[in-house]
Amino acid sequence: KNRYLGSNAKVGPVKLAKESTVETECINSDMSRVFGIFCDDSTELDMQLKPVENVVSQSTFYEDTPSTVWLNGFEIDNQQKLKDLETSLWVDKATNRVQISFLTYEPDQDILRLSNVNFLFSRTGQIWKQFTQRSIVVNPYYNFWAYLFDILFYLNVTFVFGHELFELIVHLRKNRESPLRSLRDYFGVWNAVDWLFIFLSYSVLALWLLRFEK
Repeated sequence: KNRYLGSNAKVGPVKLAKESTVETECINSDMSRVFGIFCDDSTELDMQLKPVENVVSQSTFYEDTPSTVWLNGFEIDNQQKLKDLETSLWVDKATNRVQISFLTYEPDQDILRLSNVNFLFSRTGQIWKQFTQRSIVVNPYYNFWAYLFDILFYLNVTFVFGHELFELIVHLRKNRESPLRSLRDYFGVWNAVDWLFIFLSYSVLALWLLRFEK
């Protein structure tokens, strides 16, 4: 702990959030009413076995927003909040997942990292724990080489775009009376792949530029 906090700075408060299941009609509703139990609409996570890290990281967390708690840096206040959560049964029988989230900054790599500690409650009574992280470089263009590789990549994309555009114009000129037939002749599998590559590459560039504008 001391080594981690010595080389990483915690940014902002700690977030405690939970995901609750939705009650649904059971197969045998009479029996479920007799025993006072309920069936739930299972989430996208299959908890028959322990979910692996990449599955938990990519899954959607359906946050129960009204029950979310933020813990600031004052230890006394945090202890009182945790006691209040315990006495109020914050984790109840409908709780499917609890997520503890916090931000840290690593100066050695200039990385802002979101860490999530997930507690997954299965129907068998097992509580799985899974730790996931997502990171982003704060300043991706810290030297000349970072610029160079991006420039070379988009020069390659632009070259492919120009080549495909030229090839398309040639097909259209060969059969000016029937443009649709020219397009059918042109758009084979690999040409379609090239245009998809061009579209996705320029879309990423547009989003990347919007990020820097903000």
